[in-house]
Amino acid sequence: MNQQKMLGYILGSMATIIMASLGIFVRNIPLNPQIITLGRFGFGFYFILMYLLITGKINQVKILKLSFSLVASGVFITLCIWLYINAINSTTLANAVFLLYIAPLIASGLAIFLNQEILTLTKSLLLGLALIGCLCIIEFNLTFNSLKSLGYLWGILSAIFYALFIVTNKQISQQIPPLIRSFWQLFFGTIAIAVIIYLSNTEIIIDFPIDLYWLIAVGFIYGFIALTLTISAIKLLDTYEYSIISYLEPLAATLLGWMIYSEKISGLQAVGCVIILLTGVMQIFLSSKT
Repeated sequence: MNQQKMLGYILGSMATIIMASLGIFVRNIPLNPQIITLGRFGFGFYFILMYLLITGKINQVKILKLSFSLVASGVFITLCIWLYINAINSTTLANAVFLLYIAPLIASGLAIFLNQEILTLTKSLLLGLALIGCLCIIEFNLTFNSLKSLGYLWGILSAIFYALFIVTNKQISQQIPPLIRSFWQLFFGTIAIAVIIYLSNTEIIIDFPIDLYWLIAVGFIYGFIALTLTISAIKLLDTYEYSIISYLEPLAATLLGWMIYSEKISGLQAVGCVIILLTGVMQIFLSSKT
């Protein structure tokens, strides 16, 4: 297999496993979604800025012309995270995760038309298997009712913007390194959530220092580290390949719940975990043949 492909799979797997724990942070921070999202992108931007300054790479952020894709991808991922946190707070975590992971299917479809990528029957079947695995993990338990309808809307919208984030990242020039992509996406993402906070007249109330510590951790782990890993993986993989790997997140979330909170894993959930692992292995095997 191409070494870049293998690196993409490794980075993508690391990113999704890290992202799997976001729900744990969200449930432990008694702040509204706008403030949590601002913490993720604001502190994330601060950390990547410090890293580029310390390593002497800050001059690389100079881009002669900012492309639409570079700016839009930062806005899209911000909207995705903000809406996803709203979904987590409005419906069950299982429902929010499942709705978010409609995104790989949407992204794979959009990539055919926008990025001229080819989606074969085999690839479609593997994507379908990964989705079935995700459904097994939540035990096909989608409790739709009028009280939670807003939560489902947040979840579907988060999936749409996640898909747009994936597709627009593939349109960014290959000459721009992942760290520089992260810098600009975190920059425009911070501006986007700041505008949302301003327009919604959100009152910023933080319990110092506990809430601040949580926000700094969110910014470092999910803003700086996870986003940079995700962008690096998307740069190296086709949209479809990244989509398959992203289904490791609900698998990792299930395993984290078992290890940290001693949550039981049913037989159906175990089957879902095996299906997702097998689809990932099969995709890596297929990539090694091309």
